[in-house]
Amino acid sequence: MASFATENQVGAEYWGRLVSDQGGAQSDDEGNRPFHSFPALSRPHRREINLGTGFLHAPDSLIAPPFGQPTAMNVEMKLARIIISELTDNQVIYLQEVGGERQFPIMIGIFEATNIDRRVNDTFLKVRPLTHDLIVSVAEALDATVEKVVISDLSDHTYYAQLHVRTPSGEVLEIDSRPSDAIAVAVTFQPPLPIFVSEEVLDDALSPQDDG
Repeated sequence: MASFATENQVGAEYWGRLVSDQGGAQSDDEGNRPFHSFPALSRPHRREINLGTGFLHAPDSLIAPPFGQPTAMNVEMKLARIIISELTDNQVIYLQEVGGERQFPIMIGIFEATNIDRRVNDTFLKVRPLTHDLIVSVAEALDATVEKVVISDLSDHTYYAQLHVRTPSGEVLEIDSRPSDAIAVAVTFQPPLPIFVSEEVLDDALSPQDDG
């Protein structure tokens, strides 16, 4: 069972208290627990969007940077599921390995979840730019190219990501980001930007947790 971590330690602490208040299973660290122990995500109080096997898989031409294939330390992932709960502001997305079976959840905020949901389901009507549109517009105005998302670290039950942006001079900038914001930027593009997770993060996310 994949461990359950967030991108915001405050969110992890909230979910731990929620489970404790409702009599759920406990562990040494309540912010990092299996998905099935969260009663707030039980039906009928949640909406689950299953994106299928091929959704958000970028074409091969967009996966590799100009100077070669991504390092073997990074694993290409796709957005597999979005779970939106009516009982809390904290929502869940699942990333799944492209061409594989490994997957893990990340707890994110309601704004990012609904923004990603609307984008991938083509229900977004843009009247004025939102935050993630603004990020893309700034990059384009500077003649920079947003290339990919990399989730590179899992520390204290919190995920860390970077947006890789190539400047006109060819320099690649790694801009610190929450995974949800980076993925929301990724799905702003058509086709969406590729998403990678470091092998170390994937191993940590999938490692069994000691509930004792």
